[in-house]
Amino acid sequence: MKAIAVIGVLLMAVTSAYADPYSNTRPIVPLGDNGIEDNLQEVFNSITVSGGIDAIADQTPFAVFGSDASGGSVATMIIELAANPGTNTFGIYDVADPTNLAEVFSGAQGQGAQAIIAFMANGDIRVNGAVAASNFGSMFGFYLGVPRSTFYSQDVLNPGGNAQALVYQGDGSSTLQIPGYTPGRFTKDEYIIAFEEVAFDESDKDFQDMVVMVESITPVPLPGAALIGLLGFSMIGWIKRRLG
Repeated sequence: MKAIAVIGVLLMAVTSAYADPYSNTRPIVPLGDNGIEDNLQEVFNSITVSGGIDAIADQTPFAVFGSDASGGSVATMIIELAANPGTNTFGIYDVADPTNLAEVFSGAQGQGAQAIIAFMANGDIRVNGAVAASNFGSMFGFYLGVPRSTFYSQDVLNPGGNAQALVYQGDGSSTLQIPGYTPGRFTKDEYIIAFEEVAFDESDKDFQDMVVMVESITPVPLPGAALIGLLGFSMIGWIKRRLG
């Protein structure tokens, strides 16, 4: 029993130490609706052919990713309803250095715009063939650049540790149609990132100011979860030796 108590204490310590930076607390409710533009649910409904995305129930805690495509990942802009569409930018940032940004879309690009993001062996990030950033690590998040601020998919990097991005994973069964493209299955390696362009406490919380789909990426497991797994195996061995 003493060994079990020790494991419990260690697991709680690991979880509290490592859970926050790589995972967000979700869902965010309620979502805003200014009554003028489409709200996020209406944006999702407008691209749904069959099945669908629930803007609240389908929120994931994912914040940090890696690419699972040797040729790179593809980002497609779904919609931008921002107040500053000509100046906002969207892209990825290096989790090891959140100031290291690779721009994927400028606000001037509209629905259906597409970009190929290539992760090079030398640490370069190429967007549509051009180097967008260098010395990039293996893990990345998504950012929205607005005048005088940058917001991140990791809540802990935002003012007050608040949510600025909601992330939705494909269910493998719904069919979506991005403007300008033929309908396609919303696969499990596809994610929709929906940003709010104003600091959370001051915003309308509609999260439809920049909505982008990215494919061929994989959420990074929580470091705490990985350590818990390793700790669990080592502790099981220790218990067996003590009881054996």
